[in-house]
Amino acid sequence: MSSVSIVLPVYNAEPFLDSCMQRLVSQDFADFELIAINDGSTDGSLSLLHTWRDRDPRIQVRDQENRGSGITRNVGLDAATGSHVVFLDPDDVYHRSYLSQLHAAACKADADVTVCASTLSDHQSGAVTREDWTLRQELVPNAPAFSGRDIADDLFRLTIGWPWDKMFKRSFLDAHGLRYPDLRNSEDGVFVYPALCLAERIAVVGTPLVQHVMNREGSLSNSRKDFALCFFDALRAVRDKLKACGVYEVFEKGFLGWVLDFSLWNLETAHLDDQQRIYDFLKTEGFAEMGVFSKPCDYYAVAYDYRRAEALMTYHFPECLIIARLEEQLRVLEHSKAYRLALALARPRRALADRRRQATPMD
Repeated sequence: MSSVSIVLPVYNAEPFLDSCMQRLVSQDFADFELIAINDGSTDGSLSLLHTWRDRDPRIQVRDQENRGSGITRNVGLDAATGSHVVFLDPDDVYHRSYLSQLHAAACKADADVTVCASTLSDHQSGAVTREDWTLRQELVPNAPAFSGRDIADDLFRLTIGWPWDKMFKRSFLDAHGLRYPDLRNSEDGVFVYPALCLAERIAVVGTPLVQHVMNREGSLSNSRKDFALCFFDALRAVRDKLKACGVYEVFEKGFLGWVLDFSLWNLETAHLDDQQRIYDFLKTEGFAEMGVFSKPCDYYAVAYDYRRAEALMTYHFPECLIIARLEEQLRVLEHSKAYRLALALARPRRALADRRRQATPMD
């Protein structure tokens, strides 16, 4: 039995699969098994996987008809024998010490879930950035490990609901029956967020160990335009799992904040053909079903999201999107260095103008 099981769904990944496999077999942590599942690829991915399997006995290859990444990850998880499991995507870039640092932190803290920092790479522009919202380290308690309950109101803001920057204790996943749903997108959050909520011990590695590649056409995460409302099925699934485990009331505040944020993000970034459909659904059914407006604005950690949702309910499509984008641009401007510099330069001039007005005799 290996210490770590790597679950790698593969779908039409031929252009970058060799690079991914090379990085994984070159990890400075050798005690792993790599379970690669070809999910009905129509390119040369399966042939490449067989070549790598013949080179390295730690690699297993499974082949199946296309079933989607969630079900495919479950196939790998059910086959896993390691004490810890990671779920990776073949188009991301993994630091050579990705496994060693996560595994060391997980073992030291006896963590159910271990999370690392990451960077983002835009496939189109090549730009690499480190975004604070992928892991908000200011929300991490000053302790070797913490439970989901310790930061219940902020847990859904701590990290994004994707799995590749996290290592899971396999016995913990089995004990709570945590598996991926059969959804064509947004399935990751249905697995990750309940895991974080139920975890008694969460550990964090502040060093970026993954470079997540975004905006790559055909990636596992780029299927939203064909299944526009899957995101709301995912929200329902997370809600239902938390209720089934008897912890929904504990995490309701954080969950409803995520409902707002995730719904608005899906609306504003959806394919143009789908935006009207998502807008109509949220306005007539979605937000009411989740009860987001049964709470006041100051209930939410991010009041800005509440106000954006109110605009959605108040204005017609597409005016609500225009207003939301203008508000976002204003919010970004108000937090920019240029805006703060302009304010600093304007204050002395304003003060001088005020003194001149006060010194001018009134008629």
